Amino acid sequence: MDWQKLSDSDFVEAQKIFFQYNQLQTQRNEAVSQFEAKRQNALKKQNEFVQEQIRKGKEQLSKKIPNWSQETTREIISTGKDYGYTDNELNGIVDPRHIEVLHDAAQWRKHLKSKNTVGKKKVASAKPVVRPGSKDQKQVATASAKKMREQLRKTGSSDVASKLIENLL
Repeated sequence: MDWQKLSDSDFVEAQKIFFQYNQLQTQRNEAVSQFEAKRQNALKKQNEFVQEQIRKGKEQLSKKIPNWSQETTREIISTGKDYGYTDNELNGIVDPRHIEVLHDAAQWRKHLKSKNTVGKKKVASAKPVVRPGSKDQKQVATASAKKMREQLRKTGSSDVASKLIENLL
């Protein structure tokens, strides 16, 4: 609004409008400050609520997860990152159920790693099992080779000699 032009044309009307303008500005500023105060109060209450939820969650987790420690926390964070969570998402977790799920996932992965290494060790050191009633293949092969050698001594046949060599390979 051009206050100078209005003042030149109607001084009294300009003063009335300017007075209303000042009143409206004052009311607006009061409303903004009230809004900010309520907003700050709401943020404070929300922050207190979140802190209380975190405190209760930590209590629940310490009861549900044995040996809760910083190492456990690092494992859970590492597992969360393996699943694609960002640092902000992990830091924003308030519900202890989410932490329990990530802990279970970390334990499962640890179990799978230990299971794989134990299984390989057992398989590598395991001896072949001979079932009752079955013949030992080494003894059968040795007996067969003995028979062929006896035949070779008796006959001197080249066919028997070639079969004996094939059997050895």
